[in-house]
Amino acid sequence: MNTDYPFELPAHLSSRIPSPSSEGNVYADARVGGRWDGILVINSDRRCIGVYVHRSIVEWPLPFQPSEIEDVRPASFWNRTLANLPVGLDPYNVSVFTVWIICPLLLVFGLTSNMWLLPLLGVIVIICHIGMYSARGFPFTRFPTSLAGLAFLMAGIIGFATKWFS
Repeated sequence: MNTDYPFELPAHLSSRIPSPSSEGNVYADARVGGRWDGILVINSDRRCIGVYVHRSIVEWPLPFQPSEIEDVRPASFWNRTLANLPVGLDPYNVSVFTVWIICPLLLVFGLTSNMWLLPLLGVIVIICHIGMYSARGFPFTRFPTSLAGLAFLMAGIIGFATKWFS
């Protein structure tokens, strides 16, 4: 769907637009279809000039028509946090990196030096699975990464059990 910027917000939202930030733009979450989605950037003329993504204002094609916006509110802390992440540093990429790089290191250090790193491996694998499946990412890498995480988890459990009972 193509979105032409800048566009006017629906008239019933004029009174609901939050106050502007120090640079004069308003950063607002938009409610569409009963769900709060994304950060719209509204200029001083009360026109939407783009969305706030990866620390910049981008003219991104919206998955909805501007007339479908039901409500606006000040941008939530979680949306602002996600929008301020640099390119490539999102929950999916961090989870994949952690499973493929950090988990093998924890497994090796847990098996060779300190067995109490192995329970930490289990916690990290669970958090990474939540991060991978709750964020958008490449679907063809999600399943192999999940299997690798479960393999590291099983190796950690077996390593912990053999060290504990020996």
